[in-house]
Amino acid sequence: MIAGRTRADFPPCCEPGLRLLGPVRMKTCRNSIPPARAVVYPSLYEGFGLPVLEAMQCGAIVVTSRDPAIMEVAGDAAIFTAVLNDESVRASWPRARVHWRKRSQLRADPRTGLRRAKQFSWRRTAELTQEVYAEACRVFHY
Repeated sequence: MIAGRTRADFPPCCEPGLRLLGPVRMKTCRNSIPPARAVVYPSLYEGFGLPVLEAMQCGAIVVTSRDPAIMEVAGDAAIFTAVLNDESVRASWPRARVHWRKRSQLRADPRTGLRRAKQFSWRRTAELTQEVYAEACRVFHY
């Protein structure tokens, strides 16, 4: 299943079982991730990389760009590729298939998406934000 807009030069769907959904609403996208084996997220720029984190939380293998924000979020738990290079993206698929076959073993590995995703939560974000504000108050004597 491929969700999202396609380029005008995108070839017609030719893989057995592959469905092109086209643009989808966020709710539809969230419901589509849990059964996915892999999520390809070819973003060229991100402020944080929340879609990558959501995919990892669902246990999907993530194939994504080398955008600094995404790399920071994903750590060692994603397969990074040059998304503007079709051959590089294509070459990442065998690695994603190996990860999928070994997923039960990999889940014990701290570099997997599930383990990496557990390091992020809204509560932890709020705590870290509060610490930054408290430090700023101390430094500026507020």
